[in-house]
Amino acid sequence: KGALENNYSLEFDGTDDYVLYGTGLGTALGDGYDGGITVSLWAKTDDNSVTQGLIDISDYAGGSDDSVLSIIINATNYRFRTTGTSAGEVTSISSCSSGAWTHIVGVYDGGNNLQHLYINGTLSDSDAQSEALDLDGLKTVIGSYYNVSYKPMGGNIDEVAIWNKVLSAGDISALYSAKGTANLN
Repeated sequence: KGALENNYSLEFDGTDDYVLYGTGLGTALGDGYDGGITVSLWAKTDDNSVTQGLIDISDYAGGSDDSVLSIIINATNYRFRTTGTSAGEVTSISSCSSGAWTHIVGVYDGGNNLQHLYINGTLSDSDAQSEALDLDGLKTVIGSYYNVSYKPMGGNIDEVAIWNKVLSAGDISALYSAKGTANLN
């Protein structure tokens, strides 16, 4: 039923575990994408004092700032990045804690030149974002970011979902309240 109601999730060892989904999503959205993307997941980290990737869309071969879209933990904050630089980043205002399930949602709203970060169903931060995303041929990776030499996630991830639209604040609240999957119709 959800991250808090079932006994199963992806467990990552923080050393070399990650899920490589492939290039299907990036290729489907293409280059110059300025529509909507919503990424939702539940995460429980073993240690939030180090920077770790939760989800990433990139070539997964480069160095830092090569991601086009990512959700990471950086010290004690969750961050949602588009375009790969800290200029294209929204950061959680409240800190995250190790060992607790947290619902994280990043929203890229290319049509309105905005991006948002929701933590546990509540809007944490919003910023302007006017750059279109070049996604064609990029890989979707769960549990890591940039490339395998960066710190993979240590902990658990559950209920990963990606929409090619902007979910409303009400939809995001419904996902959080459902503690996993929710009927958004």
